Amino acid sequence: MLYLAPSPGAGTETPHKGSGEGAQGGGASPETNLSPQPDGQEPSRPDGNPGIPSQPEITKPTPIDVNRATVEELQELWNIGPQKAQAIVEWRLRRGPFRTLQDLERVPGIGPETVRRNRHRIRFGTGRGSR
Repeated sequence: MLYLAPSPGAGTETPHKGSGEGAQGGGASPETNLSPQPDGQEPSRPDGNPGIPSQPEITKPTPIDVNRATVEELQELWNIGPQKAQAIVEWRLRRGPFRTLQDLERVPGIGPETVRRNRHRIRFGTGRGSR
């Protein structure tokens, strides 16, 4: 692959062989001002948006206490819809709190794969019923 460096002072990027994007080549557009600003602010574009996007915030999923969660809260788990969530709540009300991941597998419709994929979010509090 052959890459050509832009000539000094050029306002647009020079295309490179194999880019498939023509003269644009991706990257900053001519109207993006990525040079340092005299007032110390972040570089910006004419539309007022920052020229350099910030990193998205990464959040961990909230743990769910299967012994206290409502039907709606249980549906936040992977592969748990309204029917499976209702089955978990009914099982818990009839048989008492869950103590282990294997206890959850006894609920009709909840198999080992569902438990495995949710194991990092499942907590076992001492509650007995729904909120």
